[in-house]
Amino acid sequence: MDVNECWERVSANPLDFAAQFEDGFRAVRGLLERAEPFTAVVARNDFLALGALRALHAARLRVPEDVSVVGYNDSVQAACAFPSL
Repeated sequence: MDVNECWERVSANPLDFAAQFEDGFRAVRGLLERAEPFTAVVARNDFLALGALRALHAARLRVPEDVSVVGYNDSVQAACAFPSL
């Protein structure tokens, strides 16, 4: 399997630890706008993953058929996601 790591920075401030829904949405939307090829999103928490799900849905991409999304920390909100994280 080929791996192409793409670390998306959603804030210019290195002390701003992006961890919100909107940050995940912006990061994935940026990848899509730049036509960066990717098949998976590994988010450092569920809020970022939920934002990623929303951006993928808005782009009419199917999860997990087109792009896989993984979040961490098993938040209550993750249980409400569709598809589930």
